[in-house]
Amino acid sequence: MKKVLSFSRRSFLLGGLCLSAFLPASADDSYLWFYAPSPTQNRAFAVDDIGKLTFTDAAVIVHPLQGGESVSLPYESIQRLAFGAMPTAIENAVSPVEGLQVDYHPATQTLSITSEASPSSAYRVYNVQGRLVLNGRVEGVHTVVDVAVLPMGVYIARVGNVSLKFYKQ
Repeated sequence: MKKVLSFSRRSFLLGGLCLSAFLPASADDSYLWFYAPSPTQNRAFAVDDIGKLTFTDAAVIVHPLQGGESVSLPYESIQRLAFGAMPTAIENAVSPVEGLQVDYHPATQTLSITSEASPSSAYRVYNVQGRLVLNGRVEGVHTVVDVAVLPMGVYIARVGNVSLKFYKQ
């Protein structure tokens, strides 16, 4: 009689979490990431803020260390989990030819566009699937674009020939 081994998504995730806990960690591994089928649904939790993880029959529950509300993540919505850094932005994009600079400010959830040479160019913000999610015109030398309305995820802001990849929390 042939013995068949079966693993549930729960045991697979739990095993992966236990295994990753024994792997050497670096200073960049300060977040526990839950990756979903859609990048905009990925969730990250600061390891220092996690009080405990509970694995139920239907979900992983992340309990905060101090106060706050626990977060339940159904197994169906988790493709994988990993420890890693929380990206905020790739360095500021500067185009010396056009005198154009694009910055992302996570604290205020805004894009800052400084354009000395062509103050009436267009800006566009794309999600990781390449869909245009925001656009407008750069008005004057300094333009501030509010990106707080966008869901959490990775985006690319493009102004002229300058692109900036940023992570919106």
